[in-house]
Amino acid sequence: RKFLARFFPPSRYISAKSAIATFSQGADEPLCEAWERYKSLLRKCPNHGFDNVAQLNMFCNGLRPQTKMLLDVFAGGSMIMKDSEEAITIIDALAANDYQAHHDRSQPTKRGILELDTENAILAQNKLLSQ
Repeated sequence: RKFLARFFPPSRYISAKSAIATFSQGADEPLCEAWERYKSLLRKCPNHGFDNVAQLNMFCNGLRPQTKMLLDVFAGGSMIMKDSEEAITIIDALAANDYQAHHDRSQPTKRGILELDTENAILAQNKLLSQ
């Protein structure tokens, strides 16, 4: 209790708890990064008082509609209807897949594009027309 009082004064506690409750996925933030950021918020406030069901509801409610739909499809129904352990397993699995998709891609090989200046383009057209 003394530890929490010293390192988590009421103002910091309220701010951290509010960040958890009002979590939202960024516009270009992939699921894997949103999930890691949300778990980080929970770790930063160990005495937040939210049970697993409330935590999952806040996380899912903060996701973009496309991401929510993806989770629901992956879960075979509404994520809200899953028990907390199963939902966390599903989110972890999908976040791992998402991480691989965003971070393990090999760099695409660049294809060469022939660039002609105006003079060379006109000469090439004239040559084609004269044949």
